[in-house]
Amino acid sequence: MKADLKFYFFRYFSYGFIAIEMLLLPIILSKESYGELEWYKSIALLGSYSLFGSFSGYIYYKYTLKKDLYEALFTYGLFSGILVSLICALLFSKFSYLLIIPFFLNALSIIQEKKLQVCNHFILSILFKPILSLVLVICCLYSYYFKQIDISILFIFIYIISYVFWTILSTYFSGEKVLIKLHLNLKSKFFQYCNLIKHGFIINLSTIALSLLLFSYRNLIFENFVSELAGFSLAFNVALFVFLGINTYGYILTIRIGEEIDSINKSALKMYLKNAFLVFILLFFAGLIIIYIYDNFIVSFENIILYYFVITSFVGLYYVFSIISPILLYRNTINQSTLFFVFVLIIDYILNIYLLKLNMSSFQILSKSGSLLLISAFYNLYLIFNKSEIENEN
Repeated sequence: MKADLKFYFFRYFSYGFIAIEMLLLPIILSKESYGELEWYKSIALLGSYSLFGSFSGYIYYKYTLKKDLYEALFTYGLFSGILVSLICALLFSKFSYLLIIPFFLNALSIIQEKKLQVCNHFILSILFKPILSLVLVICCLYSYYFKQIDISILFIFIYIISYVFWTILSTYFSGEKVLIKLHLNLKSKFFQYCNLIKHGFIINLSTIALSLLLFSYRNLIFENFVSELAGFSLAFNVALFVFLGINTYGYILTIRIGEEIDSINKSALKMYLKNAFLVFILLFFAGLIIIYIYDNFIVSFENIILYYFVITSFVGLYYVFSIISPILLYRNTINQSTLFFVFVLIIDYILNIYLLKLNMSSFQILSKSGSLLLISAFYNLYLIFNKSEIENEN
């Protein structure tokens, strides 16, 4: 129990800088600039998915097969990040060519983060996002008090500074070579990278699909309800801290369920679900208090409380019901879950197009998406309790 609380404390402490960014930027920037900045951040965060789960394959090889394939991960992860960012820039008009830089650097930071993690430098591995938040606040303060700077240019500059500083810091204090020199003989590394994707892609497919779904929420607001983008962004950021608490508990359960997989029963899984729901309720109301104080006494954003309710209720409950989802991986029912979720993602996209033509409100469309998300969560519970060979109470 003490170890669990300690884990919660350090993870939330590291995200304290992100919380400072979350609370200060809406005050420093105009609503339009804040919404635009959050849009750029959401695009950059997609950079990690250009790696196609290879970083999870790297973890698998390191711990299961006792092979360190970091050179292959770094070399072709670098190529993959550049290639996918260029493709996105060509295919999507709203994906500025300048956003290739933070998109690519985000992918590179994930690669380096995994290297630091397997070398037991956990604190250094999680410092990139807090450093990014700190630099964001400092640069936005400078922009506010001295002169106005184009938000996209400012964001790219901030990302470069943060990445370079974190890389130097983590290299110096860890002593690890997180940056690898490229060699001419790349053939063997290519096949190694393909194997990393092979072992990591399916594990991350559900996460990728969920991230794309959450990104589609923001994209929906950005393209069709732009005046509400700032309110949506702040509500989403506060909701992230609710999700963080649930996912932290889920991280602990991933290890615990793995250790108990041969003896775990349905009663224990129901207890884990109950505990996760209690964590969700506590964090939900804590976030609601923050949103209420912010909206009434600091800066008012359009429909922020309603957005918080919609986002946190649906996505938060999805995370609660997914708290025991490691069972799907350990009992080989992950493929069914993943395929169903991808199907849900496709249906959601098609319905969005139809509902926009009917002039439905953003809340009606998001509620539809949230309902589909919960259906996928219920399907996962069905797989866990009925198809994963979990015994009843002993």
